[in-house]
Amino acid sequence: MLKSLMRRWQRPAIETAQALGGFLDERAAFLAQKSVIGYCHAKTSLPLSELIIEKQFADAFEFARLEAYVAILADLIVITEGYLRPAASGRHQPLADRLSDLHAELLAAHAVPPHRPLGWADDVAAARRRLAEAQCSAPRSLAEVAKTSAERVFATLPIHERLREPDKPAVIASVRFMMVGLASEFEKRLDRSALIADLLAAPRTPA
Repeated sequence: MLKSLMRRWQRPAIETAQALGGFLDERAAFLAQKSVIGYCHAKTSLPLSELIIEKQFADAFEFARLEAYVAILADLIVITEGYLRPAASGRHQPLADRLSDLHAELLAAHAVPPHRPLGWADDVAAARRRLAEAQCSAPRSLAEVAKTSAERVFATLPIHERLREPDKPAVIASVRFMMVGLASEFEKRLDRSALIADLLAAPRTPA
């Protein structure tokens, strides 16, 4: 009885490319929004509902939220490769290729905003390069990988650069802390063998 109830409340294992994509998309969106809203509230002491009344701020907030999502998603893809690589024995490159494809698919599911005339192409190419570089050394820690998105989140916050500059160490530490907080859930839910098999069984997306 108790085991049955525990299974009911446990989140399902991540064992397919579809489940992985859903997890990464959801967590990247959540962390991006939490990072931007949390900082704006701490800096202004005002709720978002009051801040976005002003169109200029509303536009800047949407820009920051989207760019934070893009940055965090890229880091999560790199982190995923590091988690899966030890179980991929001899299939490291095909795995990295398929994760690159998944990253591109997740971005393509979002409408391209006006401030991105080239769409997602630059970010897709950058993620492919990062995955290729990552394979040249042992997987890096989640906190180390998260430095990349933390810097980018800070750079796009909808507060004037002069006013937010003193907060940079705290913002970067906060983003990295939230990213590290994902580690426990991610590792517990990953079924590495099943996920790798499903990822590699999928046809490649043309680059």
